Formats: sequence, structure tokens, C-alpha cells
Amino acid sequence: MDEIEEKYKVLLVDDEPIILRSLKVAIPWDDLQMEIVGEARNGELALRLIEETTPHIIISDIRMPVIDGITLMKEVLPKNPKLVFIFISGYGEFEYAREALRQGAFDYLLKPIDHDELVAMLQRAKTRLDEQKENDQMMHSVQMLSMLARERMFAEITLGNARPLEHLKWLENSELESGYFMAGCPIG
Repeated sequence: MDEIEEKYKVLLVDDEPIILRSLKVAIPWDDLQMEIVGEARNGELALRLIEETTPHIIISDIRMPVIDGITLMKEVLPKNPKLVFIFISGYGEFEYAREALRQGAFDYLLKPIDHDELVAMLQRAKTRLDEQKENDQMMHSVQMLSMLARERMFAEITLGNARPLEHLKWLENSELESGYFMAGCPIG
């Protein structure tokens, strides 16, 4: 049985209802293995929705009332650096778009929105998120192996082996290199 692929969650943020509607219907979200988990008309509402929905991707207008897109990104990225921000900006807002990229945005799109260009951008974002997920899983595996090796080393020390790391040379530069403490109880 094939493993069901989890969809990436997308939050739409724009103060123009027509753009929100356009984004919802013109993008093949299912084909991209993505789902819209919410929409907000300004950055303040978006902050609440981000807490509630924990999206992977945010597509946001740069200029909005209350909290603009760049301020929203600056607020959210430090807490979740893997979050992908794609900005939508008007032609006259190019400097804002450049600033957004300097601040950590994934990419930006000029209005009027070219839906094919956005789909290509979302496919690149999905590739980045897939790679991050694989890296996270690999790091978890390395940490588990390192923890098991450390337990083995402690067991070897406990059994009196004078060179407990000899058979674990393949783990050089791992967590075994960091400091550790060993506590023991007197026997007998």
C-alpha cells in the first residue's frame, strides 16, 4: 500500500478579495499536493491564522493595511525559518520586493499574477520543502545512531574496555566528540 503523501499547507494573505478568489480557483492545489488552510485580509489576521494552522507556505501581498507583508515575514520567520514566503507586489513596489528577498522571502510575483509562473514557483517551493523534510529525517537518524553508539561506548567503559571508541572510528566528528559525564554506583 502506498504511503499517503501529506499535503503542504498554504496560507493566502491579501487585502483584495478578487486576488484571494483568483488564487484559490486558478492554481491546481491538489496536483501540487498542497491545500489552502486559510486566508487573511491583512497581516494581523494572518498572524493569528499562522498560529492556528502552522502553514508551510505563505503567499502574501507586500502592501496591506494594519501589518504589511514584510513586517509579517519578519515577525514569523525567526520562529519558523523553514516557512516559505512568496510575495505578490504591484509594479511600482519593486523596491519592496527586493527588500523582501533580502529579508528571507523565497520569491515574489508581480501583479497581475501570472498563474503559470506562480505554479512553477510553488513547484520549486515544494522541492525545497521536500529536501528540508529529507534532511530533517536524515539528521534524526544520525542523532539516533549517535545516541546508540554513545550508549555502546558507555557500556564498553563500564565493562572495563580501555579503548571504547576503537570500533566506532566511523563516528568521528559526531556527537561522541562532545563532552559527556558518566555517573556510576559502587558495586558490592
